[in-house]
Amino acid sequence: MLKTTGRDFHVEQRFNSYAPIRANTKCQWLVDGSDYMEAVAYAIKSATEEIYITDWFLSPEIYLKRPALSDEWRFDKMLEKKAVNFHILYLINKCFLEFRMKV
Repeated sequence: MLKTTGRDFHVEQRFNSYAPIRANTKCQWLVDGSDYMEAVAYAIKSATEEIYITDWFLSPEIYLKRPALSDEWRFDKMLEKKAVNFHILYLINKCFLEFRMKV
């Protein structure tokens, strides 16, 4: 039997989960898109070295904080400002150009 932290994944967990409960994690409960976008805006603004972004459909013209009184919180402008200051940006867009749906 495993005797290290790997053991946590081989015993029964609450709600039949594969993972144990973790204490002291940095997580935030976001109720709606507005809260999420604002959290993303502050995360981008506070980034000091690298920014990783993965999305299914990325709209660069979106304002992350509203009301939009200036371009300060516009997504593409925020990334441009970080790129000019020598931050490394990693963007992965998983948008499918062809989408078919049978009804």
